[in-house]
Amino acid sequence: MVIHPLDTIKTRMQVTAQIPQLQAWQHAAAGASKSIRSGAALSLKGSGSSIVAASRGISDLYLGLSSAVITTLPAAAVFFATSEACKRMMEHHFKCDRRGMACHMVSSSAAAVASAFIRVPGDVLKHRIQAYMLPSNMAVSCGRVMRAHGLRGMYVGFGVTLMRDVPEIAIQFTVYDAMLRKIRGADEQQRQQGVVKAASHPLVLGAVAGATAAVATTPLDVIKTQLQCDGVSNASMAIQGVLARKGPLGFVAGMGPRVMQATLMSAVFFAFYEQLKLQLSDTRHEQHQLASKEEMQQQRALAQQQRRQQLMAPSAAACVPQMSEALLFNISLPLQSTMIVGSSS
Repeated sequence: MVIHPLDTIKTRMQVTAQIPQLQAWQHAAAGASKSIRSGAALSLKGSGSSIVAASRGISDLYLGLSSAVITTLPAAAVFFATSEACKRMMEHHFKCDRRGMACHMVSSSAAAVASAFIRVPGDVLKHRIQAYMLPSNMAVSCGRVMRAHGLRGMYVGFGVTLMRDVPEIAIQFTVYDAMLRKIRGADEQQRQQGVVKAASHPLVLGAVAGATAAVATTPLDVIKTQLQCDGVSNASMAIQGVLARKGPLGFVAGMGPRVMQATLMSAVFFAFYEQLKLQLSDTRHEQHQLASKEEMQQQRALAQQQRRQQLMAPSAAACVPQMSEALLFNISLPLQSTMIVGSSS
């Protein structure tokens, strides 16, 4: 909910459809941006007020929120379930460390593909509602799209979504891992300085990785939005439309709010990622200690059993001569009696 207004602003900056209310909003936003760059009368706060006013209130920036929430929760469930299944498979078949960066990158990419089957229909509805192309009621909007284009209309931009998401995940993990390795390689004197220690925090590294990935994939995000909102039938037409209306700079439309959105989300993700790795490491350490303790107990019990057997062995050996002597005595006694009776006769 916190970052949804950023997503709304980004979408409205990217859509080029001729919608009066959207054009009024874009005009107000362009004026605010121009004032900020020139350092003139409008401050950042004033610019935000202008955008809100053009949006008819702060609630207008939350259009499409219901679609985002309804599809994000099941999409997240599919994402994490697929990611976990991929990690188990890679660990079992390829002996891959499930905590390693490569394993996370591959499993996250596969999870992005699986979750896209839920996210893309939600994005189609969300972006069109944000751009004033559909009513805010999600059920009504879904019905309109289905009647006009069928189920296929709900998956417009599916391919470009994957072309954006998979490289974005790869860039995030690659940049994060590279920065983490570089910081870990710093000498002890640098580690004692607060700057290196603060920069190594997952929130900071994750934020930089997310911002880098967002900058690199914004052109693909623009094309995706064009496909989902401007009625073009393929990516080639979307590219031509952007060039015709805005020129090359059109491919970086909405980069500011998108980078802010990706920075926040990536920072939280990698902080959670590192915490999860730490918990998994602690769990495995505890399991290893428990297994070692059980093994020691089994070895101790086996040693005690062997010692008892060794102690019982001499006792059994000592009993054998005694039993033999008693047996010989019992046998010789009747023989002696017989011989004595015979001699007396």
